[in-house]
Amino acid sequence: MSAGSRFPARTREEMPTTEEREAHDFIKDCLLMGIKDEDKEVVLSREGKLLGHFATYTYSPTFGKAVFEVVKSLATLPLELNVRETVIFATAGFFKAKYPAYVHVPVARAFTTLAPAQIEILARGEKPNDLDVKEEAAYEVARALHITRGPLSQVIFDRCIKALGKEQTLSVIHFASFYALISSSVNGADVGLPYGESDVV
Repeated sequence: MSAGSRFPARTREEMPTTEEREAHDFIKDCLLMGIKDEDKEVVLSREGKLLGHFATYTYSPTFGKAVFEVVKSLATLPLELNVRETVIFATAGFFKAKYPAYVHVPVARAFTTLAPAQIEILARGEKPNDLDVKEEAAYEVARALHITRGPLSQVIFDRCIKALGKEQTLSVIHFASFYALISSSVNGADVGLPYGESDVV
């Protein structure tokens, strides 16, 4: 199961505390609001277990619920969906965190105009050569934030401002920062892909 053996996926009934069960319910409700019914098996097993890092967060229920309060607030940020998913893929790819990319493949397919080939390349942690100006600027910001130990270069920042404006550029920074946290949680918990899968797409 994709949660790995360090913090195994559990059914709600297997959780020993009220706090863990409440975190499970809150996380599950948040997840199912943002994904189509036919795609829910990327986050919820057939036995009703939260998968991946979503399972991990139930072991720290107060923190897990706080993470998903941030998820809800991120959804209110002014950021075009193509750009948002590009940033998420760029970040997960940099950290070699397969599960967040796996979760966002059906999201990108359902809610963006990214081409199937672009999604496949991004999900592998690579950069398509045909991103538009906005997507490319956001990709560069995300990658530079993770690679550079120090301030984001003015050139890259200014390029993103020109493509997206200041408000959306700040949203790009927020998404890249948040998914660095997610990716680190995934890697620390040794989260894999569910159902015996080895490829993100």
